[in-house]
Amino acid sequence: MGVARPAVVVFGLSVFLMLAGCTSGESVERLDVIESSTTSSAVPASSSSAAVVVGPLVVHPEVSGEVEEHEAEVIGRFDLIGDCFMLTDAADDDLPDHPIVWPAGTVWREDVGVVVLPGGVEATLGSTLAGSGGFFPRSVAPGVSELSLESIPSGCLVDGRDWAVFNPTGDIEVR
Repeated sequence: MGVARPAVVVFGLSVFLMLAGCTSGESVERLDVIESSTTSSAVPASSSSAAVVVGPLVVHPEVSGEVEEHEAEVIGRFDLIGDCFMLTDAADDDLPDHPIVWPAGTVWREDVGVVVLPGGVEATLGSTLAGSGGFFPRSVAPGVSELSLESIPSGCLVDGRDWAVFNPTGDIEVR
């Protein structure tokens, strides 16, 4: 019984720390974050955890092992602001925008102005996106914290803005 108690304390503390970093009060108001917990699922993890940046697109790397999946709902209007894809609030333009980290395999088709999600679904600018993930400061955002500042689109580097991070292998609904 003495062995199980430290494990429970460590587990509880790790869940608390993950919840504290998953959303900010501002994000909850702004983008309807419904739940903020994490689970681990048997989905692949990559050898490098740094995101891939192509133009305004910041994408999780391809994965090949277990990776942590977050369960907060990430929802908002998809826009290109400057050189950065952002998730915005359609109902309140005064709220800050959130740079987006897309699932692995997402591609930007600049020639036709769409983002092609894994599975072939296309997201056009102005459409609403909804999926699982979380909101994180850049310094701890999965995939982003490993990138050099020079590799991140400059429009995404706004101090104090949380990143809207979709899960690396998650589905995004386009509305």
